Amino acid sequence: MATLKSVQMEKQQLGQQAAQAVRKIERHSLHSMLREKKLSAQHKKVTNRLNILLKKAKSEISCLRRKLSFTAERVNNADKLSALRKTLASTKAAKTRAETEIAYLEERLKNPAKIDCHCHVPDIDVFMRCKKTTGYLILSSKLVRGINPDIDTRGMVPLDFFRLYFTDEIVEELCKNINDYGNQRCEARAATATERSVYKKWRKITPGELFKFFAVIIAMGITKKPSVSDYWNTDLSHMATPWFRQIFRRDRFQHIFHTMLHACELDAQGKAKIEPFVSSLLVQFQAAYYPTQELSLDEMVIGWKGRWAHKQYNATKPSKYHVKTFGLCESESGYVINLRIYFGAQTSFDPMTADAQQSVRVFETLLSPLVKGHHIYADRYYTSMQLLNHLREKQFYFTGTVNANRKGFPAELKTAKLAHREIQWYLHREKQLLCVLFRDKKAKKSCAAVSNSSSVATVTVKDVEKPSMINAYNFNMNGCDRVDQAVQTYGMYTRKSTKWWKKIFFWIFEVSQVNAHILHMKAEGRKTPLLKFKHDLISEMCSHTAALLLEDIEQQQPDDRGHIPSNNPVAGMKSNHFAVKSSLTRVCRHCNTPTNRKRTSFYCKGCPNQPFLHPTPCFEAYHLAL
Repeated sequence: MATLKSVQMEKQQLGQQAAQAVRKIERHSLHSMLREKKLSAQHKKVTNRLNILLKKAKSEISCLRRKLSFTAERVNNADKLSALRKTLASTKAAKTRAETEIAYLEERLKNPAKIDCHCHVPDIDVFMRCKKTTGYLILSSKLVRGINPDIDTRGMVPLDFFRLYFTDEIVEELCKNINDYGNQRCEARAATATERSVYKKWRKITPGELFKFFAVIIAMGITKKPSVSDYWNTDLSHMATPWFRQIFRRDRFQHIFHTMLHACELDAQGKAKIEPFVSSLLVQFQAAYYPTQELSLDEMVIGWKGRWAHKQYNATKPSKYHVKTFGLCESESGYVINLRIYFGAQTSFDPMTADAQQSVRVFETLLSPLVKGHHIYADRYYTSMQLLNHLREKQFYFTGTVNANRKGFPAELKTAKLAHREIQWYLHREKQLLCVLFRDKKAKKSCAAVSNSSSVATVTVKDVEKPSMINAYNFNMNGCDRVDQAVQTYGMYTRKSTKWWKKIFFWIFEVSQVNAHILHMKAEGRKTPLLKFKHDLISEMCSHTAALLLEDIEQQQPDDRGHIPSNNPVAGMKSNHFAVKSSLTRVCRHCNTPTNRKRTSFYCKGCPNQPFLHPTPCFEAYHLAL
């Protein structure tokens, strides 16, 4: 019995073990099948990936073969072209056959089959064959460049050049605006103004007094002082400048400078406060001088930290907060031809370009007074494919730096990594645009430039080889920078003001002096320092004031005490002493010395011997010493 039970238990255990073995075999078989299926899927995926990579490699190999074939064909064609040109120069017998083959090879070089529009040409000698695709459009020989031939510059002095811009009409209009504004303010404050107020003391300004005001403004730019009242300071001997007291009373000058100066109509608002005055001067700038072929277009800033809706901020500019202007200047001299003040959406651009991008609107507006054929240089702020297409239609040439990510330019500009002083050229054949990528020795990154009037050539500057396009850009781009340096050196506009339009008024006043200085140097045929020009201009303005002195005195009315306001050099003297202009010139009785001869055409009518004296300051000093 015990034996039967043990046999059954053993049989049962063997059955369980057999069942476990069967299940184990089934699980193993299932895992094997899944593993094989997974390996098969991975194998298939790897196989597909390898096929894709193989196809891509074959495509790249094919593309490289085509490019290699094209490069070899170009080199071969260029070598043949060079050989044929030498043959043409050495013998006349093969002239007809050589010209035919040259024309055929040039056509092959200009229109190669299956090539991208942006062609990377590492071989400079080969690419120079494309030089004929670009060139200058020479200005018409009938066009007179330089000073207007209708202006006779013989015997002209600095004041005469300055008055080419500040004509009698502009000066009279400015006096009228100042007087109208002064009358309006005096009438509005008549009930509340005190006896010592400017609104009680105000007298009309005359053209002669306005020129004295201009002379003082120029002198203030040369002699800088912390405050306007410091120019009339008599308490501190080290700050004393007697000349200012001799020319202008302090209160009278401050009445004009701080309160009554006005350059527009009474009801003018916004940009109308200054733009008409600037536009009238620009007309005179363009009438007096026509520039040479190379021009530069850039921003010119006027420092301003006050409140104004169109104030700009740029940390890279000399004045971070400023009024922005777009200026067009001659590259050689810096003569300002045209400019536009930026008023945001209300900027006075050409209305015909309302739908164009801003760079096109700026160029179209500033180039409007010029004929075709000029070569414009600008920085990367303006460079775009739309601008280049527009200038090509207008037959203007352009050279400028370009942002690497601008649309329409070679993609290699963004990815190329150049060694120091390495050069790469890119050509757009249809639009005849040449791009160059150049990295100078100390530059952290490459400089990209584009031109529609340049060639693949290099120049050596201080033993450094660089692209001719970059060298021309460096040489011709500094026209606006010259103006900025000149107006800041002796400019009065840098003084703080609470009125934004006054900044622009005194800035354009400085620009007028710089332009007059350039015309003076061109007429004289020699360089003259700007400081000397300003000193001569101040002296001549004072003399010109004396010529208008009698008319000014007749127009002035006595004040409440019966005194004539001392706004002129002879105020307070006896009524029979007047400066009269003569047709002759004699030495000045007061300032002439044996070593420094001084002559004048004015004499005192009231003195018995009628001495010849300069109207300012000799006339007053001579009579006070009697």
